[in-house]
Amino acid sequence: MQFLKSSNLAAICLALALGSVHFAPALASIFTGLSVVIGISQIKHSFPWKSTLLILSSFLFIVLVNFKHSGFAVLDFNRIVIYAPLLFVPLLFMVFKPLKINKLIVYFIALPPLWIVIASVLNYFNHYEFLSQMVLESKPLPLFSSVYHIEFSFILTSVLLFLGMFLWRNIQELRSNRDVLVIFILLFLGMHILSARTGLLSFWMSVGVWAAFEGHKYIKQHWKIALLGVLTLILLAFVTPSIKNRVLNTTEDLSAVINGGDLNHKSFGQRWEAWRASLAIIENHRAWGVGSARKEEALIQGHQMIGSQVDIENQVQPHNQWIQWVLEWGVVFLVFPVFLLIWGLRTQQSIMVYMSFMAIFVATQFESLLERQSGVLAVLFLLTVSGIQFSKNSKLSENSQ
Repeated sequence: MQFLKSSNLAAICLALALGSVHFAPALASIFTGLSVVIGISQIKHSFPWKSTLLILSSFLFIVLVNFKHSGFAVLDFNRIVIYAPLLFVPLLFMVFKPLKINKLIVYFIALPPLWIVIASVLNYFNHYEFLSQMVLESKPLPLFSSVYHIEFSFILTSVLLFLGMFLWRNIQELRSNRDVLVIFILLFLGMHILSARTGLLSFWMSVGVWAAFEGHKYIKQHWKIALLGVLTLILLAFVTPSIKNRVLNTTEDLSAVINGGDLNHKSFGQRWEAWRASLAIIENHRAWGVGSARKEEALIQGHQMIGSQVDIENQVQPHNQWIQWVLEWGVVFLVFPVFLLIWGLRTQQSIMVYMSFMAIFVATQFESLLERQSGVLAVLFLLTVSGIQFSKNSKLSENSQ
């Protein structure tokens, strides 16, 4: 019975949720619920009421704003269902904070995406020429997962940041963690072959945070290894077709946006037009947005207002979580995520928290990350494990001395 109430079991359930979302979303919901129930049994006498109630108040704000936009006719809770797991970020953060990571938890977290990555990379090499051309045309590589490719890339980012921090905190015991290092390297290579640009950018910006706070002294001490690593990465970028084609595709997209070219079938170009269309609508609905029910209609109207040349069948959602929130519920809604962001940065002195916030912030600039279950689960996982003591040396300063 003690094991059933342990934070280890809560962590394993969350890992199973993150793993099962690739093929069974309902099962992922069940495992998420189990993780929460176990977490509540762990800290029922010290439940984080303040932060939880703040998140709950943001959900109620959404419901009331949509109620206002419906002419006070429809009180609809459907829009906040997708966000429901985020209500338990403070709870699971507290549950996992004293957790001592063991290999079983690492395997539950890392092996499901590793299996998918290996199978998907083998499929890529088996249909090399055709799939390389798909990347060049802004199309995602096929994955052995039902998760949307951008959310999949963010799941890989989250798992890699977790594994990387585990290895970093236990760098003196690298020999005994060679299996974890091998998994990390395989996922790292797989991500750079398969991943969307959003996931790659999120990962490397988070690595930049690590380098700024902790890694810089280690890099200075072992600069030859660091230089060799950088040169290897640059070489891989030139010789790996999927990365090279993404760079070419990005260059073409930016060129079309800057020079006023045809933005149909241009991934970034379609996003750019969606951002412009959204901002044109927001200009007249700053405070309370247009409501969830009118979002689609408003986006079509916005494309007309800016004179967009993107065909209606190629017009996309905002692909920016912050713009989408303001479009639906106005600038006032941003008080909630901004306050939670500031609170997290001020109260949680952890490099992993900073890296997690950076990854999420970057990803939400190019994708409405929290509009799918897989994205919500990835964010839930990344935020809740960011307070874990990956080793006995858990403070920022201890690895920097």
